[in-house]
Amino acid sequence: MNVMQRVSELSAEIHRHNKLYYRDSTPEISDADYDALFAELSELEKLNPLAALPGSPTKKLDVEPAPGLSKIKHLTRMLSIGNTFLPEGVADFDEKMEKLQGARDVYYSVEPKFDGLAISLVYRGGKLVSAATRGDYEEGENVTANAMHIPSIPKTIDYQDELDVRGEVMMTTEAFFRLNAGQRSIGEKEYANARNAASGALRLLDPAETGRRGLVFTSYSITDSTLPSDVQTQNQVMTKLQQIGFPADDNWAIVVGKDGIQSYFDRLSGIRHTLPFDIDGIVVKVNDLALQQEAGYISREPRAMLAYKFNQQEAYTTVSAIDIQIGRTGALTPVARLSPIALGGVVVQNATLHNINEIRRLDVRVGDTVLVRRNGDVIPGILSVDKTKRTGDEPVFHMPGECPCCQSPVEKDKDEDAVLRCTGGIKCDEQAVQNLIYFVSRPAMNIDGVGESLCRQLFEASLVRTPDQLYDLTIGQVAKLEGYATKSAENVIAAIDASRSPALRKFLVSLGIRNAGEGTAKRLEAAFGSFDAIRAASIHQLCAVRDIGDVVGASLYYYFRDEKNADMLDRLVSRMDIQNPVSNTNTVEGITGKTFVITGTLDGMSRDEAKVWIESMGGITSGSVSKKTDFLLAGEAAGSKLDKAVSLGVKVVGLDDLKAMADGQENAPRARMRM
Repeated sequence: MNVMQRVSELSAEIHRHNKLYYRDSTPEISDADYDALFAELSELEKLNPLAALPGSPTKKLDVEPAPGLSKIKHLTRMLSIGNTFLPEGVADFDEKMEKLQGARDVYYSVEPKFDGLAISLVYRGGKLVSAATRGDYEEGENVTANAMHIPSIPKTIDYQDELDVRGEVMMTTEAFFRLNAGQRSIGEKEYANARNAASGALRLLDPAETGRRGLVFTSYSITDSTLPSDVQTQNQVMTKLQQIGFPADDNWAIVVGKDGIQSYFDRLSGIRHTLPFDIDGIVVKVNDLALQQEAGYISREPRAMLAYKFNQQEAYTTVSAIDIQIGRTGALTPVARLSPIALGGVVVQNATLHNINEIRRLDVRVGDTVLVRRNGDVIPGILSVDKTKRTGDEPVFHMPGECPCCQSPVEKDKDEDAVLRCTGGIKCDEQAVQNLIYFVSRPAMNIDGVGESLCRQLFEASLVRTPDQLYDLTIGQVAKLEGYATKSAENVIAAIDASRSPALRKFLVSLGIRNAGEGTAKRLEAAFGSFDAIRAASIHQLCAVRDIGDVVGASLYYYFRDEKNADMLDRLVSRMDIQNPVSNTNTVEGITGKTFVITGTLDGMSRDEAKVWIESMGGITSGSVSKKTDFLLAGEAAGSKLDKAVSLGVKVVGLDDLKAMADGQENAPRARMRM
């Protein structure tokens, strides 16, 4: 992909996300992901000025008003603010301001960065005459009627000259959860976070309903064109706003230099969970308004202002309960039930506590205020407990002595001391249903359209309790389930039928044998060649397979010899046509039989492609580095795996080294170039 294509692609994608965020209040990505797209486009345009498109989103926010709303032209452009997530970004900003001032110790006005919707309020003769959203910076949506119904927005002020006040419309956390409770009660879609809820409420075509949504307003600036003559600094702006009668947050302050900014940031980070509304960072402004004017602008951003954002994946909330989940291998996992909180655009209500050792380390209890982190799509975890918020009524949590599902005794895992397991085995309904869910999942059989919800319905209806019973289902049985009709039932049965001929390794993975994942399945497939041979192997034969060892070998051996498993396997195999591997005659000296771990970004080839190529030459791929690893295939940003390989003396090779090892074989990949 060339530069022009990438610029065009990024511009279109950012325009789409702008519409979703600013007009529709239904963003699909987090602020951090959006910022990454915007930064990439800005850098490409900077390096390739001729590639910039007319109407680029770096120059103009091209968003049409919501249906039913007209436009208002702003008295002064309503700009955005550049941002950073790192102290280094703050240091760079401070250095530039010092150079501009010609001296050290720049004074800054700092305030919370409210996670709401920016609004412009224009007053003439002491009366509110218009209210508008940011829009495309030049024109915004006319929300005057709606603003009149927000109690904290003054309708009249004791100031007769024209005044253009900028501020933020927000929804309090309490109002947000109350609104979502109402949405649930009538079967309507819930809002992902308070910002989206506030944005949608401000744009309602029924102003009275806007007034019932619990919106609040806080002011933070006066435009240059209407600035009172006696105001020369940002702290004087805040004082003047409060004197006139505008609400302004009390957490603003004046600090000196990057150290002052960081200190304020740390303080706000520590108290943000106590605030009645969401903030996503702080806003830093050069206090001297004349210096702000001298700094000027970069595209749509004032040079003398910076948004220093929190990690969008962390926030404080409270623990309302600690429940126990039972996994497919019987492991008991404690899960914290949380007061709902928005993290990265998603409402989070649960966090894993892993095991009893983690609970003891954190000393987490029901009623605690906790800091929660969410990484990608992984279930969130608790980072720390704010014990200063305890009342003394929080009970110490103890793991149960019996399974909460089947009441069988629980016992410590002999290999993992912190893990407790239910001894009920297949008679434990939760273990059984979790095994079924795993069987149909993407890492296993990958049966399209059959997920957790359907598995639970089938299980509760006693139609499917073990994987083999999936293959006896009829269209009529599925069509009777909630949410299914004849056509959707036909699709389910077709997807199940399409899975009847799995590769041997895929079939082995789907069984969910403890300690035996994809790598083990590949080694068993290569060593034995058929399911019957694997199933019949002695414990010594299994343990002798490269990289399997005693623990995994024992898990396999006893799984296949458990009578309950044996009966189910007989039925399952009889309904399938398991595909044994084709003998690999394409051996390559130095690669065949060797174990490779792949890490980092490879130039011209994805890691999945490299994996397939290595295995096509008889090599073995693994996900983790150990003493048994022969080669680490490393690309850019290799990280911790490279460090471990070096410490263990594992040979590190690049893609060119691997191609040289292949020595011109016909199966050598064709590298595809990346931008």
